[in-house]
Amino acid sequence: IAVILCGATGMLLQSPYEIWKNKSSGAVDARYLATFTVSAGFWVIYAAGIKDWVVFGSNATAVVIMLATLILWFRYKPASSST
Repeated sequence: IAVILCGATGMLLQSPYEIWKNKSSGAVDARYLATFTVSAGFWVIYAAGIKDWVVFGSNATAVVIMLATLILWFRYKPASSST
């Protein structure tokens, strides 16, 4: 389970890489990123409480990656249409 959890966390690197490479946020939704960050933050707190360091480490890493993705999203957010 630990290997799967850590591997899935590593896949989160794709979004910030694509935003940075293309200099565009593309189809990434900031609400999803914020929700995922808050959810992972909950798991960080819970895992620290029960001393499950695999869950703690993978979710703490996910929070950092999602925060970086949010920063990139705001930097390269799509232009708002005035329709």
